[in-house]
Amino acid sequence: MFRKLIGAATLATLLPLPAAAVDAWEIFKQVRPSLVQVVGVGANGRYHMGSGISLPNGTVVTSCHVTMASKQVMLFGGGQGDGAKLQAADVAHDLCTLYFPAVLQPPVVVRGSRNLKIGDPVYAIGFNAGRSLTFQAGEVAELFEHDGAQVIRTTAAFTHGASGGGLFDQDGRLVGILTFFRTQPGGTSYFAVPAEWLQALETIPAHEIGPLAGIPCWAEQVDRQPAYLKAAVLEADHRWDDLLTLARDWTNSRPDDGQAWIALGKASLNTGEPGAARDAFKRASELGITYPAAAESSE
Repeated sequence: MFRKLIGAATLATLLPLPAAAVDAWEIFKQVRPSLVQVVGVGANGRYHMGSGISLPNGTVVTSCHVTMASKQVMLFGGGQGDGAKLQAADVAHDLCTLYFPAVLQPPVVVRGSRNLKIGDPVYAIGFNAGRSLTFQAGEVAELFEHDGAQVIRTTAAFTHGASGGGLFDQDGRLVGILTFFRTQPGGTSYFAVPAEWLQALETIPAHEIGPLAGIPCWAEQVDRQPAYLKAAVLEADHRWDDLLTLARDWTNSRPDDGQAWIALGKASLNTGEPGAARDAFKRASELGITYPAAAESSE
């Protein structure tokens, strides 16, 4: 299994247009009215706590792994009606939208991930550890092409209870939904699924609240996960020969995916093939992605 994976109007309002950047505290003040704390109640009475974001279409989005075992979904704190009445679920992408008749939170502005670049500042905002709303500044560490958008690995940390919270850009626009993190000896990696995937939820029929079938892609057995997650497991375990095999298949099937070439470069560098590593890192650079060790491989 993956080395400790943990879940943490119309959406045609995806906005690529620039706006004046503000500081982190101003972003937090700007978006916090749009965040809610979601509580899923299972058949056994167990509570599952997460975060949610008010969207322009009048729904609240959260991570499906927060609600998928629930017979009832409420907002923490009360005073906002009897709970969610309907839910539309895209379990594979770990995104669920909930309809709360009494929720009046202002919606976020949605940008999406497509125009992000590695190194861009971002802010993770959610109910970390099931407590008060908090935010953490960080940056975009990696971008992985997946199902028409870019899954975001960020250095903006979050933990249990923040799943379903938001990853915002420096202008306070939603670019991703905080979803899971992975621990390994070198530290913890944090992942947000892209806001573009919210659009598909508008075509999925909503149903009354109840347990959901399926499993998020990041929680699948390793051999069924997307290539970038398989590569992360192999790299964390220093299984360089296996990573080399995976990366070769990955670059053959998706030759325009810069992360595939980064994986090939890492594997080649660690299996004693500096020339192949140099070529792979060069191709990744041509596709707009760089890796620090690329300079070492060219010496």
